[in-house]
Amino acid sequence: MIQIEEVHIEELRGIKNLTLYMGRKAFAIHGPNGSGKSGVVDAIEFGLTGDMTRLSGKGTAGLSVKTHGPHVDARDYPDKALVRLKVYLPGLDKTVTMTRKVKAPNELILQPDDDAVRDVLAEVAAHPEITLTRRQIIKFILTEAGNRSKDIQALLRLESIDGTRASLKTAANRTKSAHTAAVAARESAADALRRHLDLPKLEPDQMLAVINSHRKVLGLEELAELTATTSFTEGVVEDEESPSKLEKETALRDLEALSDSVKSPVPDGDPDLRQLRDQLKRLQDEPDLLVALQRRSFVKTGLEFVSDDSCPLCDTEWEAEALRSHLREKVRKSEDAETIETALKQSAAKLRGQVESLRALAQPIAKAARTLELEAPADALNKWLDDLLAFKTELGTVEGALSTSSRVASDWREVPGDLGKSIETIRSALKKLPDRSATSKATASLAVAQERLKAYREKRRDEKHHETASADARSVYNAYCEASNKVLADLYEDVQKTFAEWYRAINKDDEGKFTAKLSPSEGKLDLAVDFHERGLFHPGAYHSEGHQDGMGLCLYLALMQQLLGEDFKLAVLDDVVMSVDKQHRKEVCGLLRREFPDTQFVITTHDEAWLHQMRSAKLVSRTSAVNFRSWTIDHGPRVQVAQDAWEEIETELENERVSVAAGILRRYLEYISGEVCAAIGASVPLKLDNNYDLGDLLPNAIGRFGDLLKKAEKAADSWGDADALAAAKAARERFDDNKAASNVEQWMVNKAVHYNEWANFEKADFESVVSVFKDLVDCFKCTKCGALLEAQPRTGAKKLGCECLAVSYTLIRK
Repeated sequence: MIQIEEVHIEELRGIKNLTLYMGRKAFAIHGPNGSGKSGVVDAIEFGLTGDMTRLSGKGTAGLSVKTHGPHVDARDYPDKALVRLKVYLPGLDKTVTMTRKVKAPNELILQPDDDAVRDVLAEVAAHPEITLTRRQIIKFILTEAGNRSKDIQALLRLESIDGTRASLKTAANRTKSAHTAAVAARESAADALRRHLDLPKLEPDQMLAVINSHRKVLGLEELAELTATTSFTEGVVEDEESPSKLEKETALRDLEALSDSVKSPVPDGDPDLRQLRDQLKRLQDEPDLLVALQRRSFVKTGLEFVSDDSCPLCDTEWEAEALRSHLREKVRKSEDAETIETALKQSAAKLRGQVESLRALAQPIAKAARTLELEAPADALNKWLDDLLAFKTELGTVEGALSTSSRVASDWREVPGDLGKSIETIRSALKKLPDRSATSKATASLAVAQERLKAYREKRRDEKHHETASADARSVYNAYCEASNKVLADLYEDVQKTFAEWYRAINKDDEGKFTAKLSPSEGKLDLAVDFHERGLFHPGAYHSEGHQDGMGLCLYLALMQQLLGEDFKLAVLDDVVMSVDKQHRKEVCGLLRREFPDTQFVITTHDEAWLHQMRSAKLVSRTSAVNFRSWTIDHGPRVQVAQDAWEEIETELENERVSVAAGILRRYLEYISGEVCAAIGASVPLKLDNNYDLGDLLPNAIGRFGDLLKKAEKAADSWGDADALAAAKAARERFDDNKAASNVEQWMVNKAVHYNEWANFEKADFESVVSVFKDLVDCFKCTKCGALLEAQPRTGAKKLGCECLAVSYTLIRK
C-alpha cells in the first residue's frame, strides 16, 4: 500500500525537530531506552492514522493525543505539533507528501491531492496494526482465547462477523414478527369483508350469492366465478350518493396540475436544494464526519451513565472524572458533525415537503386511472408513487440521504418516460365519462364490498410477502453461520500453517518440527503450540520469553500476509525482538529478507548487537540506520547517522584518535568473528561466563574457513568441474594472502603485534592494520550481496555459500 521516503517531526512526543530519510528501504533506529526511538514510531502512526495507540487502550485513562501528543513544552500549542510524511504509493506509482497536526488529527493535508490518493491513504489509516510494539505483538500469544479472537479478527478486518451474525438473527426475528403481524392483518381484513357481507365465513359461493343479489337490483350481469381480478362493481353506474364517485371536472384539473408540475424543470437556484447538495458532498469527502455522527448519540448516552471508576459499557477501570473528560472530548469533537446533521436534516425536510407535494398531485390521478380501469397507466403511476415514497423515507436519516446523493444532485423526481402518454390516456377517458347523479343501496354496498375486497387482497399479498421474507431471512442466517464458520476455519488453517513454518525457520536448530493449532469456537480462538514433540500446549506453558516473542512476530507476519498479501509494504516494529536470543535474531533477519523482500521494515532497538546483525544480514544498509545517542528535554534525541565500523574508524583516524579507532576495530572484529564462527560452525573454547575476546574467536574462524575452502577445491576437482575449481582456488589464495598479512596466527607467539597493542600504534601504522583486516573480513562475505557465507549444515557441512547463490561451493567429493 505505502512506503516511507522521509519523516519530518516537529514538537511531537519527545521530539523537537527531526527529519529522517528512509528512502523506501528497511530502516533501523538504535539508541538506549529513553532516547526518543518510540517517538518516531508514534509520529509515523499519527501521520498515517491520526492516532497514537500508546495513548489509548487499557491503562491509559486520562491520556489523549491532543493533550499528550505534543512535546511537553508545546502542550498548550497543539498547532505546532505536526508530522510530515513523504510516502510512495506503489499502486499509483506516485510520491505524496502528507501533513497532519495534533490540533486537527483528522484533517490530512496532501500534496498532490486527489481522490485516488485519498482512497489509498484511507485504506492505510484503517490499518493501525502497521505499527506494532512488543506489548501488542505478545497479546496474540499470551492472552485469553476470547481476547485473542477479538484482536486477531480486528486485525484481519473480521470483527464484523459476530455483528453480522447478530444482525442477521435480528432480521430473521423481525421478519418472523412481521409475518405474524401480516397474518393478523389479513385476518382482520377478511373479517371486515365477512361482516359487511353478513356471512359466518368467507366462502366463494356465499360471497357471490350476496354480490349477485345487489347486481341483480342494478340490472347487471351476475358474476359466474370469483377470481383474482374479479370486480364487484364491474358495470356499475355510480351516482351522486356513491362514496366512490369520480368527479370528472376535478379529476381533469388534478391532471393538468400534475402535467404542469412535471413539465417544469427542478430549479437549480433553489437555496435549500443547493445547500443539501453541498452538505452531502462534504459528508462524502469527510468520512470521519459521518463516523462522528453515528457515534455521537452513543457516546452521549455513555456519558450519562458514568457513576463510578469504571466504564458503564465494558467495565474497564477508569477514574470517573477522567472518563467523563474523555467522553466529553469525544462529544466536543463531534459538535461540528452535529451542526452538519442539523443543517442537513433541515434542508432535507424542505425537499421531503416537495416530494410529498408531488405525491399529493399524483395520488388522485393514480386512483382515477384505476377507477377508469386503465391498468397500465395506473400501474405506472403507483410504481412512481412508491419510488417517491422510498426516496422521501431515505431523506429522513443522514445515512439515507447520503445514499441518495446522486439523485439529489440531478432531477430528483425521476419522472417515468411514458408519463405523458399515460396522462393523455387518462384525460381522454375522463372526457368520455357521461354525467350521472342516481344512487342506490346496491351501488353503495357493492362499492364498499369492492373496497374491502381490495384491502383484503392487499393484506393477503402482504402476508405472502412477509412469509417469503421470513423464510428467506432464516435461510440466509443459517447459511451465513455455516459459511462464516467454514471460512474462519479455513482462514485460520492457512494462518497456522504459515505461522508454524516461519517459527520453524527462525528456530530450526531446536524446534525444527514445531507445529501449532488455531481452534476457533464461538467468540474464541484457542492457540496451542508444540513443545519438542511432547504435545500441544498453551504458548505460556513451557516456552521461554524469547520463544514467545518469536511466536508473536511470526503470527503477526502470517496474519499481515493473510490480510494484505502483496500490499504488505510497510511495518513499523518497536523493540519487538528484545527477548529473542542472538542466533535466532539472525534467523529473523533471514525470514524478513526472504519472505518480505518488498516490505519496508522500520525497526527500533536498544541492542547494538541486533543492529549489527541487521546490517550483516543486509536487512538494513549503512545508509538506512541512525543512532539516537542521547536525549534532552530541550533538544530531543541527538541523532547520528549509523556508520559502519570502517567508516567510524576512518572518522576517528581523521581526528588523530588512534586509540578510539583501535577500540572500534577490536569490538567490530569480535562481533564479526563471532558471526563467522556461528555461520560456518567453527569450534570455540567454552567459557562459562561467555566472555569471549578476539583471540578466542578470530583464529578459530580463520582456521575453519580455510579448511572449508580447501574442501571446496578438492570437491570441485573430484567432480571435474573446472570453473568451480578455479573459483574455489582463487578464493582460497585470496584468503591465504589476507590471512598472512593480518598475522593473526602469530598472535600467540608474538605479543608485539597482538591486538591489545593497536592503541599504541602511530596513525600510518594503524591504517595499514585497518586495511588488512578489512580485506580479511571481506573474504568471509559474498562478493555480490555482501552477506556472510554459511556452511550448511553447521555440522557435517555439505555446502558453503550465501542465500543469493552468487557464491556456492559444494564440499562433498564425488
